[in-house]
Amino acid sequence: MRIERDAVHLEAIALGNHLTSRGSAMAVIDQGIVVSRKRESLAGFPGADSCLSAFVAPSTGDSNKIAGVSYSQSVFRNSSFYATAFVDLEEKNSFGIYAGLTVPFGNDINVSTSFEQTAAGTAGVIDVSKSQGLQEDSYGWRLRTREGVSSDQYASASYRGRYAQVQGSVERYDGAIHATAQIDGAIAVADGGIFASNRIDDAFAVVDVGAPDVNVSYENRPVGRTNSSGRILVPDMKSWQPNTLAIDPKDLPVDASVGVTTDVVVPADRSGVVVNFNVAKTTASALVSFVDSQGIPLEAGLRGEVVGSGTGFVIGYDGEAYLAALGVQNSVTIDLTDGKSCHAQFPYQAKQGSQVKITKVVCS
Repeated sequence: MRIERDAVHLEAIALGNHLTSRGSAMAVIDQGIVVSRKRESLAGFPGADSCLSAFVAPSTGDSNKIAGVSYSQSVFRNSSFYATAFVDLEEKNSFGIYAGLTVPFGNDINVSTSFEQTAAGTAGVIDVSKSQGLQEDSYGWRLRTREGVSSDQYASASYRGRYAQVQGSVERYDGAIHATAQIDGAIAVADGGIFASNRIDDAFAVVDVGAPDVNVSYENRPVGRTNSSGRILVPDMKSWQPNTLAIDPKDLPVDASVGVTTDVVVPADRSGVVVNFNVAKTTASALVSFVDSQGIPLEAGLRGEVVGSGTGFVIGYDGEAYLAALGVQNSVTIDLTDGKSCHAQFPYQAKQGSQVKITKVVCS
């Protein structure tokens, strides 16, 4: 099922003389008639949108009389087609016809092809490009060739690293070759450290995770991993607006502890903020499995407490429980289902970067 709407729009426009920023006179349309027709799909039903428009601009004084028509149409796979034609009614040799098709592919790649016919001759253009992302190690490129009455070729590439963005281009036009190269970056001093970064145009943040090689995201887009000191500078933030930063807890050491993995900050214009996720590298924790005097694992759901610290815990399957804030020697009390309680003691020794497991602790 498809619902469509046709709309015809007729309007008169009156424009006075205008000057460009360089002071050159623009074409003047003292009175003009614009007619446009648009057909669009409604209510999310499938179908391609299209738009057709035409205009006639009568002349006054030295201004030209121009008539033109344009058409655009959405086609397969989010592709789009356009066609435009104009003619100067005063000068028959002044006319132009332009048409083109743009097709998006995966991995941010777009292919465009176009054709133009003017009084000077005919030309065709093919343009293939890949958009560069905001994350580290992203890259983009563009290849374009134009053949016909005039020809030129253009190629460019860009790469965004952790500390800078590098881009370059080469163009051949009218027998001459032009090349450019550019490096953009920034140096920021914040949170007691010096950070090299990509160019900063607005606000930035220094994210302190407390652990190295942890993936950090900005507005759900990865922006990089923390350095050896557990920090990373995030450029391209928006001033005076909420900005969401997040870390991936899967990248944290197994013996680390973090309260939250997402934070929202509002930096001032052209300034930075420090976001500390307060990750504890060593939590003095362990997985402890408890058994009764017969060597049978305690049933799941029982509650216990570490004597001295008051830290509570719950027994899970196979008598296992996660205990934090442990000391060298530890005593626990576990409440049983018959209203009684049992007691257990066990030693603890931390192992940096690994989860400590203590098995078959007898609670009697």
